[in-house]
Amino acid sequence: MAKKQSRVHLIDTTFRDAQQTLLGGALRGDEIVPIAAKMDAIGFAAMEALGGATFEIQVRRREDPWAYLRKLNKATPNTPIQALIRGQNLVGNRNFADDVVELFIKHLARNGVDVFRFFDPLNDLRNMEAAIGAALKAKKRVQGALSYAISPAHSLELWCSLAKGLVDMGCHDVVIKDTSGLLSPQATWELVSALKQVAKVPIDVHSHCSSGMAPMAYMAAVEAGAEVLDVAMSPLAWGASQPAAESVVAALHGGEYDTGLDLDRMWDVQGDIESLKRQHIEQLSPVADRVDASILRYQMPGATLEDIHRQLDAHGAGNRLDEVLEEVTVTAQKRSERLSDVPLSITATTGDQLAKQGITDATDLERIVPGFAYQKSTYGAPVFAIRGIGVYDTFVGMSPTVTVYVDQVPLPYLVMAQAAGRGSWSER
Repeated sequence: MAKKQSRVHLIDTTFRDAQQTLLGGALRGDEIVPIAAKMDAIGFAAMEALGGATFEIQVRRREDPWAYLRKLNKATPNTPIQALIRGQNLVGNRNFADDVVELFIKHLARNGVDVFRFFDPLNDLRNMEAAIGAALKAKKRVQGALSYAISPAHSLELWCSLAKGLVDMGCHDVVIKDTSGLLSPQATWELVSALKQVAKVPIDVHSHCSSGMAPMAYMAAVEAGAEVLDVAMSPLAWGASQPAAESVVAALHGGEYDTGLDLDRMWDVQGDIESLKRQHIEQLSPVADRVDASILRYQMPGATLEDIHRQLDAHGAGNRLDEVLEEVTVTAQKRSERLSDVPLSITATTGDQLAKQGITDATDLERIVPGFAYQKSTYGAPVFAIRGIGVYDTFVGMSPTVTVYVDQVPLPYLVMAQAAGRGSWSER
């Protein structure tokens, strides 16, 4: 008798989202590939192992991400390799020209990526169009992701409209990308049910365990018709990561939603990943490696929470984390603003490039940042010498005499700068 086809498929995120969230991307390619080779026999629908911040991390530590990708592809002939791409931003924090996007996607496809998951942190489908087109041209599977949020503007009608737009662009799957772990079982059931009516493609639910609700949301998702769930191997699961693959397989075993995956094949791999985690225990984030129900108040992605904690600590203001998060929540509610999935930089340039443009202090920022307001210091002197401007450097590096309006960058970074005593902001 032929084996019954599984109704629910699992995508493994251990070597991308999970290790990025919990270990800051500390795992190297030569550590990942041997374990991934063992995981190839498990039967995951795909293995997300590149993209997000991990590409940049590899480049910064002078590890060749292309060589890693080729080795990984060779080691996993039975499991498609998946990459997470930030739409027009690719794997960076600024938009790139269409020809750059197309070439980058083309190279990823040539080097072993089989499945592309695209998202835009503000759900602007225009920022996903070029990337989706490039992946389709390369004849690869394309997933379009909805960056989940809770606000008066984020209605079922909006989500359905966005999902239809992604399908019209050619996406083979629609992903509900819940980076903060805000999906409740009821909200999940309603959203998946609504999407199934308008998007006649598989629905994938991706959530994080930050708030503790993800396992319950996953059960509601499959009951509402979702065909795919994102999971991570248990040593790098839970906390700000995804639910554990072993737990999901066991929970669904024997019923209508059986994944068809063999738990026995997971145990050896589980031990290998646990050993690897212990080798990098110093990189394990104490903020991300836990369930924190207060995230339901802050509605903030785990990666942003960890980044704020790390940077505040570096400036001696780590004890003000709760105060910063409370202020972010209050201000966001006043502005009905959704917190972005990823930091959005004003500019990413070097001091030398700025100097060539005659930009040497805060007064010059008025010429390059729309709406920037500068208040001269008491003595009219330049506030600071620019060494490079980014979201954090711009505001934390400034004197309190510089005013920045909150609509210019994500709120968490502005509040963080204020808490560190290095910047100020006001609404207009």
